[in-house]
Amino acid sequence: MDPQAIANLFATSLSPDPNVRQAGETELKRIGKEEGALTSFMQIIGNEGVDPAIRQATSVFLKNRIVRSWHISGTTTRVDAAPIPESDRAFIKSHILALLVAAHSRPLRVQIANSLKTIISNDFPAQWTTLVDDILTLLRSTDQRSIYGGCYALLELVKSMRFRIENNLMPQIAEKTFPTLVELGTNLVNNLTPDNADCLHIILKTYKASTQTSLSPHQQSSESIVTWGRLLFAVVNVQLPAGTTLPGTPEEWQSSEWWKAKKWAFNTLNRLFERYGNPSQLPQSMKKEVSAFAEHFVKSFAPEIFKMYMQQAEMYASGQIWLSKKVLSAILRYFSACVKPKSTWAILKPHAQNLISNVVFPTLVFDQENAELWQSDPVEFVRRAIELDDIATPSAAGLTFILQLVTSRPKSTFMGVLGFINTVLSSPTVTPAQKYGALNIISSLGGLVMEKDAVKGDMENFLGKFVLPEFQASEGYLRYVACDVIATFERFGMKWSNPQALEATYTAVTRLVEDPELPVRVECPHTLLSEFTLMYAPSTIVRTALSSHAVKIMQVLFTLSDETDMDIISEAMETIIGTFKDELVPASAEIVQRLCQNYLRLAQEHIALSASGDTVDANALSNIEDDKTMAMMGLAKTIEAVVDVLETVEPKPMETLTHIQDIVLDIINLTFEKQIVDLFESMLSLVDIFTFTLRVITPKMWPVFEHMHKLFKSVAIDYLDEMIPALDNFIDFGKDVFLARADYRAMAVDFFTTALSSSALSGDQDRVNGCKIGEAILLNLRGAVDEHLPAMIATAAPVYAKTDKTPALKLESMDLIINFLLYNPALSFQIFEANHAGLSRTLFDEWFVALGSKGGQGLPRVHDKKLSIITLSTLMELDPSAVPPSLHEGWAGILGGALSVFGTLQEAITRREELQTLMESDMVDEDEDDEDMVGKAEMEDNDVWDEDDEYLEMLAAEGARLRKKRETGVELDAINDDEDDDEDDDEDEDEDIGEELNVETPLDKVDPWIRFKVAITHLQNANPAGYQAATTSLSMDQQAQLMEVMALAQKAEEAGGTATA
Repeated sequence: MDPQAIANLFATSLSPDPNVRQAGETELKRIGKEEGALTSFMQIIGNEGVDPAIRQATSVFLKNRIVRSWHISGTTTRVDAAPIPESDRAFIKSHILALLVAAHSRPLRVQIANSLKTIISNDFPAQWTTLVDDILTLLRSTDQRSIYGGCYALLELVKSMRFRIENNLMPQIAEKTFPTLVELGTNLVNNLTPDNADCLHIILKTYKASTQTSLSPHQQSSESIVTWGRLLFAVVNVQLPAGTTLPGTPEEWQSSEWWKAKKWAFNTLNRLFERYGNPSQLPQSMKKEVSAFAEHFVKSFAPEIFKMYMQQAEMYASGQIWLSKKVLSAILRYFSACVKPKSTWAILKPHAQNLISNVVFPTLVFDQENAELWQSDPVEFVRRAIELDDIATPSAAGLTFILQLVTSRPKSTFMGVLGFINTVLSSPTVTPAQKYGALNIISSLGGLVMEKDAVKGDMENFLGKFVLPEFQASEGYLRYVACDVIATFERFGMKWSNPQALEATYTAVTRLVEDPELPVRVECPHTLLSEFTLMYAPSTIVRTALSSHAVKIMQVLFTLSDETDMDIISEAMETIIGTFKDELVPASAEIVQRLCQNYLRLAQEHIALSASGDTVDANALSNIEDDKTMAMMGLAKTIEAVVDVLETVEPKPMETLTHIQDIVLDIINLTFEKQIVDLFESMLSLVDIFTFTLRVITPKMWPVFEHMHKLFKSVAIDYLDEMIPALDNFIDFGKDVFLARADYRAMAVDFFTTALSSSALSGDQDRVNGCKIGEAILLNLRGAVDEHLPAMIATAAPVYAKTDKTPALKLESMDLIINFLLYNPALSFQIFEANHAGLSRTLFDEWFVALGSKGGQGLPRVHDKKLSIITLSTLMELDPSAVPPSLHEGWAGILGGALSVFGTLQEAITRREELQTLMESDMVDEDEDDEDMVGKAEMEDNDVWDEDDEYLEMLAAEGARLRKKRETGVELDAINDDEDDDEDDDEDEDEDIGEELNVETPLDKVDPWIRFKVAITHLQNANPAGYQAATTSLSMDQQAQLMEVMALAQKAEEAGGTATA
């Protein structure tokens, strides 16, 4: 291919004329699949004589092509796949390191590096055995650009390896390359030119990336940690040469290579301490590997790091030095990590109050940056405030530090922090910006304050004195934070002793519904719709006052949704819909129409972004797409909330629900047609709720079933679990259509066979789902899938025969084979015997073991027991000639088998009813352990181990188990030998299979006692010899039980029960 012609084509893709641009992109997509194209792209990128914009566009296209297709085999049969030819693969791998070295601009380098990482992830080490040596050659070069390229390549290699299962790869890479890397870094730190600072930041970033999941033996060695420690300390302490200043503004300094290098030094020291150097917080599964390192680090390094950070913080607070936001955040995060360990808390404790007042608090005031964001992008201001914990900012790190202090060391810090807040707010010289900071702290502490009897009684006076006046403040940000404080305390159970104070507060909040400032308008509904106040307040003042404003608030929320596209607005809508249903039900269709309009707008914007072309960096679009996706998910949940409310109305408004379903089908069909994969789960949930609520499949809903099948066979096979409820509804409530449509029956059976046999669905849970689909087909379409039965049994038999099944799959696969017998016993036995020798005998052997299991646990659920009784009853009616020879001996025992199930059925039904009642009445007290969190964490001056550590312990243990299983195929039985005694008990507990309370089947309508009576009567009349053999084989207790069952059947008949579905 002619590189110049391709470069000209890339130039057209940058044309301002949309027609020219689209034509160029279309042609690029076509030729991009041809052999030699990617080789030409590489040549264009490496040609410095080509326009930089064209080289950049080419690098983006190349990166996207490699990311999407490098993993695809050249022998693939996928119609949507375009494998990369081997000749292009070889050229790219042999030239990409040189291309990375030659790249001058950072944007170009980023695209090449992303391409490299994808190739490494797929080809290293087996198909790229020389990579590490090639990188070392670059690192040991005397050419600065080669060294920099080698550092960048090593970074991509480490990033690709850090999550790999092969535990030996990262240690080998570290041992082979890191001595050279730290030597380079040490040389660079002594001469920190901008270029050297950039290279140093890559080196430190590489080291930190290598510690993501483990710390290799080489890195734990004294030689390595001392050498790297010296380098990290040197970078933290290094200052600009005298008389040297960074160009630009402080905001521009944040992104300078100088401060990037320092940021990675701070972050790496933090990682080493938090994850590997802190013995008291070390997960059990990691102690064997890093315990000795942790003990050494906490004694020798952690105190020195603290002293160094403390010096930096004090100099910053006094104005002697400037720190970037990310460096300051890292310092505060380290201080937070020092709170729990006994050894570092002893060092931190004397400085805690000073740090709060002089270092943390200044980061929380409303500063110039906040003011500019408030004015220029109020939506982003709200987003950052809501997602504060997810943003690496000094304010987030500062609040985290305060929370860590008051939860882990409350006796030493809690009252001091509250005193500081009171002092700030009571000061006659306090500024509005400082008020904002103090109120931010009290809002963050709301949950803890409301758990402390000693202070929560004073909060009503506190709110009246310091918060209520701010609703009338001229500063919008004070009105905003006042709403936030009230909402927080309401959420954590604020109880107002003075009704007038409550009314005054909510009257003040209500006035802000139409505030001129958008952040206030966003926060106001959350305050008004506080769940605690609306649902549990002793007074009805707020509910009564708001009921007349419900429609107006909903209109405000719609406007805010249009303005912000934030999913939190949908959460507020859900609350108001659920609370004021009487006021909003009449307008439910209009509400859903508006929600769908917003969804369609967002979906079209999402589709347009996704279709931006291969010359647009896919990574650059991800954040925008994620925001829109979250907003659409929120709208879908709000639609569900409307349907949930309508379902509680008596009588159920079927016409309104059908109308709403027809409205919502527009967004469901669009999502499926345009394959907006991230919204599939939300749309499938809507399909489930409509089909289950209406309990009928309307003509307009059937195209959705077709969409689901088409997607399942292409891009949505991983969504089987989410499809199951809707599929079950289609089969259950649409059986008449299935009976009339052979093509729909074939689709249903295809769902079943694919779920049980596809290599793309290899997990046991997927097979469980497949069994459930098969059961739904067999129970609902009796007599309609005879032609599919051989294929269905052929698919099911290997799954049933597996020996290494989970308990759930073991039960579901047996239930599935039993269902074949219930569907058509004669035909199923015939297929068993003809095509699957031994299946009949194996099934009955295992089935009867389950029937006779202790306490009926072999058939744990009501459904399993009813299925067995009804199927055994059906078999009692079977003509003896249809019974396989392998089952003749012992066939008479099916009567006794059925009686054994009756022995535990009523108990299981009672237990299920109790669970159902418990669930419906919401009696499960999630907060039954109402222990004071502050008290629970209290271990003053000792090591602290809390819920966060327990969670990390669980994650680490699960990670170790999965790594062990993937490496060896063997489960990691226990972390400690002393846990072995409890292993069997834990295993039994894990294997409990509970009732599926929200699942309905045709068997629910069948009374098993009546069905059994019908069968035993038939057996007595049609096959007297068989009846006699069956009854004479019963013990005296079983004969008595038979009489009892027959009597219960008589009562059930008199009560109107039925033996048929």
